[in-house]
Amino acid sequence: MALNAYYFLAIIQPFIASAIIALLPSKRKLPGLVSVASLFISTVSSGLVLYFILEKGFSGPISFGDLPSIGFSLSFLYDSYTGIMMELVSFLSLIIGIYSLYYMDGDEGFTRYFMYFTFFVGSMMLVVSADNLILLFLGWEGTGLASYALIGHWRHDEKERMIGEEGRYVANTPMFSFPSMSGLRALLFTRIPDVLMLVGIIVLYIMTGTFSLSVLLKSSSNVVGILARAGILVPVMSLLSIGALAKSAQFPFHEWLVTAMTGPTPVSALIHAATMVKAGVYYMVRITPIFAYGAKELMVTDPILGQTAFSQIQEFYYVLMIIGAITAFALATMALVAREAKLILAYSTGSQLGFMFAGIGASIFSSHPSLVLSFVVAHLIAHAVFKAGLFLGAGIYIHVGESRFIDEWPNIHRMRVTTSLNWLLTLSLAGLPPFIGFWTKDALVESYIATGLLLPTSLLVVTILFTAFYSTRYLLYTERYPGKDGELLHEPPAYVASTYGLLAILSILLGIMWPLFGQKLSMFVSQSFIEVPHILAEGETTAVAVSLALVLTGIALSFSAYYLKLIDSKSIISKLPSLNNFLRDRWWINVFYYNIGLAFLRIGEVTYNSLEKGLDTAINYALPRGTSVFSKYIRKPLNGDTYNYMLYFLLSVVVMLLILIFM
Repeated sequence: MALNAYYFLAIIQPFIASAIIALLPSKRKLPGLVSVASLFISTVSSGLVLYFILEKGFSGPISFGDLPSIGFSLSFLYDSYTGIMMELVSFLSLIIGIYSLYYMDGDEGFTRYFMYFTFFVGSMMLVVSADNLILLFLGWEGTGLASYALIGHWRHDEKERMIGEEGRYVANTPMFSFPSMSGLRALLFTRIPDVLMLVGIIVLYIMTGTFSLSVLLKSSSNVVGILARAGILVPVMSLLSIGALAKSAQFPFHEWLVTAMTGPTPVSALIHAATMVKAGVYYMVRITPIFAYGAKELMVTDPILGQTAFSQIQEFYYVLMIIGAITAFALATMALVAREAKLILAYSTGSQLGFMFAGIGASIFSSHPSLVLSFVVAHLIAHAVFKAGLFLGAGIYIHVGESRFIDEWPNIHRMRVTTSLNWLLTLSLAGLPPFIGFWTKDALVESYIATGLLLPTSLLVVTILFTAFYSTRYLLYTERYPGKDGELLHEPPAYVASTYGLLAILSILLGIMWPLFGQKLSMFVSQSFIEVPHILAEGETTAVAVSLALVLTGIALSFSAYYLKLIDSKSIISKLPSLNNFLRDRWWINVFYYNIGLAFLRIGEVTYNSLEKGLDTAINYALPRGTSVFSKYIRKPLNGDTYNYMLYFLLSVVVMLLILIFM
C-alpha cells in the first residue's frame, strides 16, 4: 500500500468509525469494539508513516485536493514532528480505548461515549497532521466539540459525578461543578480565544497569501518582514497564540481544565492529559520557528527592520515564558493541598504544560531554537505517557475506594500490582532518575537557566520541588481506616491493568534508553524546522545537581509527612488557614470569573429594566392596544351595508375626478 494511503487511513478512518458507531444499537459492547478496532488501524497506519519518515527520509506537504480561489487545500505534513505526534495520539488513544471498554461497561451512554471518543481522535489526528491552517482549525474545533460532549457525558449531574467539595462557597461563588456546567465552561473558556485565533489566521493569509504552514516556514523571513513593516507583528502573534494558551489551559484560562474532571476518568486521561491539552503546545512549537528563524534571516537582508522585529519577538516570547512559569508555579501550589485524586492530576497537567510553554518562550533566547523546541516535544511525549497512566490508575482507585477523595480511600497499597505500577508513573512525574520525566524536565531546566531570565526561571525551579512533593503525596496520603484495612481490594482484570502497566513500563524504559537515543530524538524532531543543530549541548552539571536535589528534597518531605509521620502536616495547615484556603480555593481565580459573570448579568438586568423593558412594553402592549383602538374606528364604516359601500365608491370616484381636474 502506498505511503499516502497509510497516511490518509490513519486520519480519516476514525471519522468513519465514529459515524458507524452512531448507527449501532446502544447497551452493547459492539460500539466499543468498533472504536478500538478503528484506533488499532490508526495506530498501525501511523506507525508505518513514521517508519517511512524515519527510514526513507520522506518530508514535506502532500495534497489530496485544492481550492486555490480561497487558498484552501486538503494538504498534510510529512515530517518527523507530525509522524511522532500521529503515533503518540493514536497509540495512547488505543490504550485508553481498551481501558474504556471496562470502565464504561454498563453505562447508559456507552454508544454515545465511544462515538464522541472516536470522533475526538480523528479531530486530534487532523490537528497534528494538517499543513493548511484552516484544516488544522477544523480539527481544532472538532476536539473542542468532542471535549464538550465528553466532559458533560454524565448529563444527569449525579452528586458522585461532581468535582470540588459540595456546598463549598467563597464570596458567594460555588467552588464545585457538575458535568453539565463543566462542559459548558470548557466550551466558553476556549470559544472566544478560538475566534481570535481564527482572526489571526485570516489576517496572516491576507498579508502573506497562504494558509500553508510549510510555505510560511520556507518563506519565514518574508512573513516576518511583511508583518513588521505593517506594524502588526505582535498583534498577529498574539492572535495566533491565544487559542493555544486557552486550549492548553495556561493562566488565566486554566479554570476550564480544573472543572473538566467531571468527565469519565478515561476522558480525563485522553483529552486532559495525553492529547487535546497538548494541541496548544504542538501548534506553538509548529509556528514558533516561523518567527524565530524569520527574524534572524531578516536581519541579514534588512538589519534595521530585522533587529526591530527580533526585539519584538523576544519581548512577546518572554511574556509567553512568564505565563508558562506562572501557570506551572500556581497550579503546583494548588496541588499541594488538594484532596481529590483527579483534581491533583489536573493541577499537575496544567503545571507541566506550563513547563512546556516556558520552554517554547525560552527557545527564542537560544542560539539553536529548534534544539529547545525538540526538548519541549520530548517532555510532551514523556508527560503524555506517564500522566495518561496516572489517570487510568486513579480511575481504579476511585472505583475501589468508592470516593474521589484520596483521604477517604482504604489502604490502596494492598493493591500491590496497581500501586506498584502507579509508583513508577508517579516517580516519573516527580522527575526522579532514571525515569523519562527526569531527563526531559532537566533538559528544559537547562534551557531556562541558559536564558538568564531570573523571574521565570526561579518560579520554574521552585516548581520542581513542589512537583516532587505533591506527586508522592498523592499515593502516600491515604488514611489507613481500621474498618477498611481488612477489606479485600480487588485488582482489575489483567487486560485493564496492562493499559497503565504498559505506560508505567514505558516511563522507565524510555528513561533508561534516553542517554542512548535522546540526542537522536532531538535531531530527528529538529528536521521539521529550518535549522538542525549539528552539536547538541551537554547537560550542565550544576543544573542537573540542583534539579536532582530539589526532587529528592520534595520526595523526602512527602515521605516524612505522610509515611513516617515525622512531620505533622495537619498541624502546619491549621496554623496557616488563610494560605491553605487560598490554595484550596484555586487562588480565587474562579471567584473573579464568577463575579465578572455576575457583573455582566447585573448590567443586563439594568439595561433590560431601563431600556429593553420599556421597548418591550411599547411593542407588546402599547402598539397592539393602539392598533386595536385604531382598527375599531376603521371597522365602523365597514358594517356590511351594500348601500354604504356604493356611497363610499361614488365619493371616491368624485374625489379622484376633482384631483385630476385641478392637478
